[in-house]
Amino acid sequence: MAEILAGLLTSAVVGIAKDRLAAAIAEQANLLWNFGDDLKDMNSVLEAISAVLHDAERRSAKEKLVQLWLKRLKHAALDITDMLEDYQDTSDRLTAKKPAVLSCLPVAHKKIVVANRMKSMREVLRKINKDFRDFEFSNGGTCTSLEQHDDHRETSSRLPEEPIIGRNREKQEIINLLSAGTNNDETVIVSIHGLGGMGKSTLAQLIYNDAQFKKYDHRIWVYVSRDFNLKKIGNSIISLITIEAGQQNRDTLEAINQLVDNLLRGKKVLIVLDDLWEEKDTELGKLRSMLQVGKKGTTIDVIVTTRKEDIARKVSTCTPYKLEHLNDYTCWEIIKRYSRFEDQHYQERLEKIGLDIAKKCG
Repeated sequence: MAEILAGLLTSAVVGIAKDRLAAAIAEQANLLWNFGDDLKDMNSVLEAISAVLHDAERRSAKEKLVQLWLKRLKHAALDITDMLEDYQDTSDRLTAKKPAVLSCLPVAHKKIVVANRMKSMREVLRKINKDFRDFEFSNGGTCTSLEQHDDHRETSSRLPEEPIIGRNREKQEIINLLSAGTNNDETVIVSIHGLGGMGKSTLAQLIYNDAQFKKYDHRIWVYVSRDFNLKKIGNSIISLITIEAGQQNRDTLEAINQLVDNLLRGKKVLIVLDDLWEEKDTELGKLRSMLQVGKKGTTIDVIVTTRKEDIARKVSTCTPYKLEHLNDYTCWEIIKRYSRFEDQHYQERLEKIGLDIAKKCG
């Protein structure tokens, strides 16, 4: 979620600069001075960079140099926007004066100032463009909405280093759902469903790492993905509980189910099945059967995350939990944290853009 919102801000800032450049190019005939070649060069650079912003934001989570590059890009885009606004205003004011009033000296001076700013910005963009090519980003399109986010990186139980913002209520509600079903010695399966990039995996990580579940005998995290394989899921559960099962027969689903049953019986266990895509009733039925140990003194709490409500309903033992959008305030807090608003010179402009994005995300 945080990477997506940061990506939205970068895309928005670059998009504004591109719009300003396109407008200035179209208006060249009506402006006092013609800088068409400069404007077109800058626009072509931003067009090329826009195509890889999604990949750049994804890599910035782990690569410090990419973080710094994105920061320079955002600042350059804001500077271009400011420069073009000044250029337009200056041209409008000077052309609005009567010819007799115009003095060649101040007009020439203004042109030199604008030309120098154009040259400076082209040089900044040249350096940004050079680094852009060195990074070899992949062209996956810009990240323009939560719905377009389609990230299939393998997840784990480890929480991000940065504190999670805005999901404490949802965390407690899901814990309550798990607790409500643990009194009858049957497996409880709570499914979390919502759009890609909403933070389902992060919410599951929050619950997994809650102090309440650290007291359980076992906590198991399995990344399921589009490649649904019951044997693989079962073997993952077995491997995460014990290394002693390595010599036992695990070739058939029946053998795996029996071993899972033996290992979980009489235990308190939390299982997270992250990113489930399988839709077939028969396969989901087999998955539920694998998890239904159902022996006295056994507590099996299962969290499933999926994008599809239909899958959530089929696999859950209670009402599926729909993860909603964050509210405007929370989105704004995330944008501020992950967009690094440490530069006072740019803060006011970025805040205005960021607030607009937060309203659209909430």
